Amino acid sequence: RWAGTANRLHVNLPERGASTKTIIHELAHSMTMNIDGKGHMHGPRFVGLYMVLAEKYLNIPMLMMMYAAKKQGVKYDPYAKPAITNEEISHIME
Repeated sequence: RWAGTANRLHVNLPERGASTKTIIHELAHSMTMNIDGKGHMHGPRFVGLYMVLAEKYLNIPMLMMMYAAKKQGVKYDPYAKPAITNEEISHIME
């Protein structure tokens, strides 16, 4: 079922029932997209950023997620950052 979609500028969620997991999943998509909407759907950058958000908002220990990812063969970028920084966005908007 549809839980949400995201691009760099918009996060679309259902009117009711979006879980915190869904919200941070879509935020991670938004944060890993380029300004033109292109990005790695569920690649290492997305997974790494999702893990950062999950640690902060779901209280899931990073070491536990790293262990689980390694055990399942899921690649992640431990240094993942948003695709565009606030400074870059300000420059684009001028």
